[in-house]
Amino acid sequence: MSNSRLLLSGNNAITPPELLYVAHSIYEKDWTSVPHTHGFSELMYIEDGEGLFLANNIETKIQKGDCIVISPGCMHTERSSTSKRLGYYVLGIANLKLTEEECEIINSSRNSDRIYSIMRTIYKEMLIKDAGFDLMVESLLLELSVILMRGKSSMFLLQKTDNILNHSFKARSFIDEHYGEEITLEDIADHVSLSKFHLSREFKKDIGLSPMSYLAERRILEAKNLLVRTDYSIADIASSVGVSSSSYFSQSFRHLTGMTPQEFRSFSKIQERAKQESFINENLKDFRTTK
Repeated sequence: MSNSRLLLSGNNAITPPELLYVAHSIYEKDWTSVPHTHGFSELMYIEDGEGLFLANNIETKIQKGDCIVISPGCMHTERSSTSKRLGYYVLGIANLKLTEEECEIINSSRNSDRIYSIMRTIYKEMLIKDAGFDLMVESLLLELSVILMRGKSSMFLLQKTDNILNHSFKARSFIDEHYGEEITLEDIADHVSLSKFHLSREFKKDIGLSPMSYLAERRILEAKNLLVRTDYSIADIASSVGVSSSSYFSQSFRHLTGMTPQEFRSFSKIQERAKQESFINENLKDFRTTK
């Protein structure tokens, strides 16, 4: 009789991934999404539709079946097509990151169906919370991590998230999540357990701006988005980005963009109208050519 016993060496122990949240989203007409960061990784699966994924100012087309891995600190957002609206599942995961890139889009993976099934099941387990749901979620998350590691073995790493992020990225993530509130430099410094002086020095070195300058630009970025995509009043937009005074908001907006908020809105509408007219003219030209 032959007997074979295989032992798991303690040297192979890894830091298990930790699920922070799961969400299911479908783009609606009034949905606005702006560039942001997280202090953890996100895994997004495109369930339906198509659009653009923007990471660090680089645009990539995304469509049904794509899986996107976003490492901590990566500035990103997504834009949906108006005709084929995006629908997706997203997981917030600690202790999982890319080793070579800040973002990776896995197109038409042979494991795409299994990844989709796992993410959908995790969502249902978290929604219903039957007995043992937490153990089921942990098991599914481990399987998902192994699928990613085996599919891109040189690119994924299970590692304690706290060892990955520095104070600057944690501070930037905090600003991205709270820019709509009246936060101060002291609030940001307290969040990362640094003095205001040390945070400002590290943030400027890593990000290229002071924390408060980044906060101002982050607010203006969201304000631009709202000016173009909504009919909100200037006062409402100012309030939504954490500025209580609409006059101060207008001054800051003009200082950073060279236009008042109303001028920017009008200019954007003119640009959009020009794009639409150009599109119509091109289609008419093609139609006449084919006749």
